[in-house]
Parts: sequence; C-alpha cells; structure tokens
Amino acid sequence: FVFATPETAANSLAELVRAAERVGGGAVDDAGCELARLRSGRPRFGVDFSDRNYPQEAGLKDLAVSFSKGCYLGQEVVCTLEHRGRLKSYLVRFLSASEPRAGAAITDANGAEVGSITSGVYDPEHGHALSLGYVPRALACAGKELLAGDTRVTIQALAGQT
Repeated sequence: FVFATPETAANSLAELVRAAERVGGGAVDDAGCELARLRSGRPRFGVDFSDRNYPQEAGLKDLAVSFSKGCYLGQEVVCTLEHRGRLKSYLVRFLSASEPRAGAAITDANGAEVGSITSGVYDPEHGHALSLGYVPRALACAGKELLAGDTRVTIQALAGQT
C-alpha cells in the first residue's frame, strides 16, 4: 500500500506506474488487485475476516501475529489458542471451474451446510475461479471437494499459504 495526500496522489501514482513499466509491468485496476489477492490466498479485512475472527483462523498468523513482541491487546487469547486451543474453522482457498458467489453456502457430500464463501474471482489467464471461504477444521485439507451453491469447489490450501 502507498499512502499519499489528495494533493500528491496523482503524482505518486504516475511515479509508481513508471517504475512498474521499467520492469515490464504497469497499472493495475481494482479487479487486477482482487485477482492477485486471491491468487496469493490473502484475506481482506471486512470481506474475508473481521474483528470476530482469530488471526490463525483467517490465515493471518505469519503475516500479522508476533509471539516474541511485548504485550498487545488480545495477546493472551491468541497465544493460548496457538499453544493449547483448537480452531473450529479455517479460511481456505478454493479452486473451481466457475466463480461461486460471495455468501454461497458450502455443503459437504451429505448436503449439510458447513461454511460459506467470502470472496471469489474468475482467473481468465488460468481458466478457473479462485475463492476463499470458511470450513470446519476437519474438512480443511488440500484436495477436499465440496459444493458452494451449485459449484463444485476443491480446497487448495489454507488462506495465507501457497
């Protein structure tokens, strides 16, 4: 992320685009950012997780949690969960032929609702859709096939992992 004042935003963006063009890149729109985010399996606050999720549940442990820093708000709960607890669910990255809609219920082989899709996008370069959603811990393993609405989805990895 780049933070700029309203007065310097246009010049900052132009400078970043020129730098990207020098190495063979260019400007990316919101859809391109969303595609890159889901390719990397990175959750987005307010979309894939909120203040009601534990960092480990949302795939944020390596990105946003320190077990060696001094005290911080919520440290005891996060640390206890890491060393003694068991999460009920995990945010996972799915692969599918078509894009399931955000909010679609995820069901298991018996038709029982087990979670929901939080975000998704179609990847035209690779010819498949990528999405994130929560599933119970027992189902959160690579290769597991589930349904999101009418779309068959396959778990690739836990969110935040490649």
